Amino acid sequence: MDTVKKGGRFDGILGVAAGLEVVRTLVENNIQPKIPVMIVNFTNEEGARFEPSMMSSGVLSGKFEKSIMLQKTDSEGTTFESALNAIGYAGDKESRLKEATAFLELHIEQGPILERESLTIGVVECVLGMVCYEIEVTGESNHAGTTPMNMRKDAFFSANSLIMEARQKLGMLDDDLVFTMGRVNVFPNIHTVIPNKVVFFARSEA
Repeated sequence: MDTVKKGGRFDGILGVAAGLEVVRTLVENNIQPKIPVMIVNFTNEEGARFEPSMMSSGVLSGKFEKSIMLQKTDSEGTTFESALNAIGYAGDKESRLKEATAFLELHIEQGPILERESLTIGVVECVLGMVCYEIEVTGESNHAGTTPMNMRKDAFFSANSLIMEARQKLGMLDDDLVFTMGRVNVFPNIHTVIPNKVVFFARSEA
Protein backbone atom coordinates (compact mmCIF):
# COMPACT_ATOMS: atom_id res chain seq x y z
CA MET A 1 0.00 0.00 0.00
CA ASP A 2 3.00 2.30 -0.46
CA THR A 3 2.17 5.85 -1.41
CA VAL A 4 4.42 6.88 -4.30
CA LYS A 5 4.76 10.34 -5.78
CA LYS A 6 2.77 10.48 -9.03
CA GLY A 7 1.80 6.84 -8.46
CA GLY A 8 -1.81 7.39 -7.47
CA ARG A 9 -3.57 6.58 -4.20
CA PHE A 10 -4.63 3.10 -5.26
CA ASP A 11 -1.29 1.70 -6.38
CA GLY A 12 -1.20 -1.66 -4.59
CA ILE A 13 -4.37 -1.01 -2.56
CA LEU A 14 -6.48 -3.27 -4.79
CA GLY A 15 -4.28 -6.29 -4.11
CA VAL A 16 -4.46 -5.85 -0.34
CA ALA A 17 -8.21 -5.21 -0.37
CA ALA A 18 -8.77 -8.24 -2.62
CA GLY A 19 -6.75 -10.45 -0.28
CA LEU A 20 -8.86 -9.34 2.66
CA GLU A 21 -12.05 -10.06 0.72
CA VAL A 22 -10.89 -13.56 -0.26
CA VAL A 23 -10.07 -14.49 3.34
CA ARG A 24 -13.32 -12.96 4.60
CA THR A 25 -15.26 -15.05 2.06
CA LEU A 26 -13.44 -18.23 3.16
CA VAL A 27 -14.29 -17.56 6.80
CA GLU A 28 -17.93 -16.59 6.18
CA ASN A 29 -18.54 -19.70 4.11
CA ASN A 30 -16.58 -22.00 6.41
CA ILE A 31 -14.24 -23.06 3.59
CA GLN A 32 -11.14 -24.92 4.75
CA PRO A 33 -8.20 -24.38 2.33
CA LYS A 34 -5.88 -27.30 1.61
CA ILE A 35 -2.92 -25.13 2.62
CA PRO A 36 -2.72 -22.05 4.88
CA VAL A 37 -3.59 -18.70 3.29
CA MET A 38 -1.83 -15.50 4.29
CA ILE A 39 -2.39 -11.88 3.28
CA VAL A 40 0.89 -10.05 2.73
CA ASN A 41 1.35 -6.30 2.46
CA PHE A 42 4.90 -5.80 1.19
CA THR A 43 6.58 -2.55 2.23
CA ASN A 44 8.58 -0.38 -0.19
CA GLU A 45 7.95 -2.46 -3.29
CA GLU A 46 8.17 0.56 -5.58
CA GLY A 47 11.51 1.73 -4.19
CA ALA A 48 10.64 5.38 -4.83
CA ARG A 49 11.85 6.63 -1.44
CA PHE A 50 14.24 3.85 -0.44
CA GLU A 51 16.17 1.97 -3.12
CA PRO A 52 16.12 -0.74 -4.40
CA SER A 53 12.59 -1.53 -5.51
CA MET A 54 10.86 -4.75 -4.42
CA MET A 55 12.83 -4.48 -1.20
CA SER A 56 10.63 -6.48 1.17
CA SER A 57 9.71 -9.24 -1.26
CA GLY A 58 13.42 -9.35 -2.10
CA VAL A 59 14.26 -10.00 1.55
CA LEU A 60 11.58 -12.70 1.74
CA SER A 61 12.88 -14.45 -1.37
CA GLY A 62 16.51 -14.28 -0.23
CA LYS A 63 17.55 -11.74 -2.86
CA PHE A 64 18.46 -9.05 -0.31
CA GLU A 65 19.91 -9.14 3.21
CA LYS A 66 17.43 -7.74 5.71
CA SER A 67 20.08 -6.00 7.84
CA ILE A 68 21.45 -4.21 4.77
CA MET A 69 18.01 -3.13 3.54
CA LEU A 70 17.09 -1.67 6.93
CA GLN A 71 20.06 0.68 6.68
CA LYS A 72 19.14 2.04 3.24
CA THR A 73 18.57 5.80 3.35
CA ASP A 74 16.33 8.23 1.49
CA SER A 75 17.43 11.56 0.03
CA GLU A 76 17.20 13.16 3.49
CA GLY A 77 19.42 10.54 5.14
CA THR A 78 16.58 8.76 6.99
CA THR A 79 17.10 5.02 7.23
CA PHE A 80 14.41 2.56 6.18
CA GLU A 81 14.43 1.08 9.69
CA SER A 82 13.88 4.41 11.44
CA ALA A 83 11.09 5.32 9.01
CA LEU A 84 9.27 2.06 9.76
CA ASN A 85 9.66 2.57 13.51
CA ALA A 86 8.45 6.17 13.27
CA ILE A 87 5.08 5.12 11.82
CA GLY A 88 4.73 1.90 13.80
CA TYR A 89 5.12 -0.34 10.74
CA ALA A 90 8.14 -2.38 11.79
CA GLY A 91 5.64 -5.19 12.38
CA ASP A 92 5.51 -8.31 14.49
CA LYS A 93 8.14 -10.86 13.46
CA GLU A 94 5.93 -13.75 14.55
CA SER A 95 3.30 -12.92 11.93
CA ARG A 96 5.68 -12.70 8.97
CA LEU A 97 5.65 -15.07 6.03
CA LYS A 98 8.63 -17.41 6.02
CA GLU A 99 7.90 -19.67 3.06
CA ALA A 100 5.17 -20.01 0.45
CA THR A 101 3.92 -22.44 -2.18
CA ALA A 102 2.52 -19.74 -4.46
CA PHE A 103 1.89 -16.01 -4.64
CA LEU A 104 -1.12 -14.36 -6.28
CA GLU A 105 -1.73 -10.64 -6.64
CA LEU A 106 -4.56 -8.58 -8.07
CA HIS A 107 -3.23 -5.22 -9.18
CA ILE A 108 -4.35 -2.10 -10.99
CA GLU A 109 -2.50 -1.90 -14.29
CA GLN A 110 0.24 0.71 -14.16
CA GLY A 111 0.21 1.29 -17.91
CA PRO A 112 -2.28 2.26 -20.64
CA ILE A 113 -2.69 -1.06 -22.51
CA LEU A 114 -5.99 -2.37 -21.05
CA GLU A 115 -7.66 1.00 -21.51
CA ARG A 116 -6.35 1.29 -25.07
CA GLU A 117 -7.72 -2.15 -25.94
CA SER A 118 -11.04 -1.56 -24.08
CA LEU A 119 -10.39 -4.45 -21.68
CA THR A 120 -11.27 -4.53 -17.98
CA ILE A 121 -8.92 -7.28 -16.80
CA GLY A 122 -5.83 -9.13 -17.97
CA VAL A 123 -3.48 -11.86 -16.77
CA VAL A 124 0.20 -11.04 -16.28
CA GLU A 125 2.32 -13.59 -18.11
CA CYS A 126 5.72 -12.23 -17.13
CA VAL A 127 7.39 -9.37 -15.30
CA LEU A 128 9.92 -7.17 -17.04
CA GLY A 129 13.50 -7.53 -15.90
CA MET A 130 14.73 -4.21 -14.55
CA VAL A 131 18.22 -2.72 -14.62
CA CYS A 132 19.07 0.62 -13.02
CA TYR A 133 22.08 2.79 -13.75
CA GLU A 134 23.42 5.93 -12.08
CA ILE A 135 25.50 7.82 -14.64
CA GLU A 136 27.86 10.63 -13.64
CA VAL A 137 29.01 13.22 -16.17
CA THR A 138 31.77 15.62 -15.05
CA GLY A 139 32.77 18.95 -16.53
CA GLU A 140 34.39 22.18 -15.38
CA SER A 141 32.81 24.98 -13.36
CA ASN A 142 33.14 28.47 -14.79
CA HIS A 143 31.26 31.74 -15.04
CA ALA A 144 28.12 31.32 -17.13
CA GLY A 145 28.19 34.85 -18.54
CA THR A 146 31.85 35.48 -19.32
CA THR A 147 33.11 32.09 -20.51
CA PRO A 148 33.05 31.77 -24.34
CA MET A 149 31.08 28.83 -25.71
CA ASN A 150 34.16 27.27 -27.30
CA MET A 151 35.90 27.21 -23.90
CA ARG A 152 33.08 25.74 -21.84
CA LYS A 153 33.03 22.24 -20.40
CA ASP A 154 29.38 22.20 -19.36
CA ALA A 155 28.44 18.87 -17.80
CA PHE A 156 24.72 19.45 -18.31
CA PHE A 157 25.06 19.98 -22.06
CA SER A 158 27.10 16.78 -22.32
CA ALA A 159 24.59 14.87 -20.22
CA ASN A 160 21.76 16.11 -22.44
CA SER A 161 23.58 14.89 -25.56
CA LEU A 162 24.23 11.53 -23.89
CA ILE A 163 20.56 11.12 -22.95
CA MET A 164 19.39 11.95 -26.48
CA GLU A 165 21.85 9.50 -28.05
CA ALA A 166 20.95 6.77 -25.55
CA ARG A 167 17.26 7.24 -26.32
CA GLN A 168 17.90 6.90 -30.03
CA LYS A 169 20.18 3.86 -29.79
CA LEU A 170 18.17 1.99 -27.13
CA GLY A 171 14.98 2.54 -29.09
CA MET A 172 16.48 0.56 -31.97
CA LEU A 173 17.36 -2.53 -29.92
CA ASP A 174 14.03 -4.19 -29.16
CA ASP A 175 10.36 -3.22 -29.46
CA ASP A 176 9.70 -4.64 -25.97
CA LEU A 177 12.48 -2.65 -24.31
CA VAL A 178 11.24 0.29 -22.22
CA PHE A 179 13.49 2.80 -20.53
CA THR A 180 13.52 6.18 -18.88
CA MET A 181 15.80 8.74 -17.29
CA GLY A 182 13.89 9.65 -14.16
CA ARG A 183 16.15 11.74 -11.96
CA VAL A 184 18.82 14.37 -12.59
CA ASN A 185 21.05 16.08 -10.03
CA VAL A 186 23.09 19.07 -11.21
CA PHE A 187 26.05 20.46 -9.25
CA PRO A 188 26.65 23.09 -8.02
CA ASN A 189 23.13 23.97 -9.29
CA ILE A 190 23.76 27.74 -9.40
CA HIS A 191 22.40 29.62 -12.41
CA THR A 192 25.45 31.86 -12.75
CA VAL A 193 27.92 28.99 -12.77
CA ILE A 194 28.38 26.38 -15.49
CA PRO A 195 27.50 22.97 -13.97
CA ASN A 196 30.58 20.84 -13.40
CA LYS A 197 28.81 17.58 -12.58
CA VAL A 198 25.55 15.90 -13.51
CA VAL A 199 24.29 12.62 -12.07
CA PHE A 200 21.25 11.06 -13.67
CA PHE A 201 19.38 7.88 -12.89
CA ALA A 202 18.40 5.65 -15.81
CA ARG A 203 16.19 2.58 -15.75
CA SER A 204 15.52 -0.01 -18.42
CA GLU A 205 13.18 -3.00 -18.48
CA ALA A 206 12.89 -5.88 -20.90
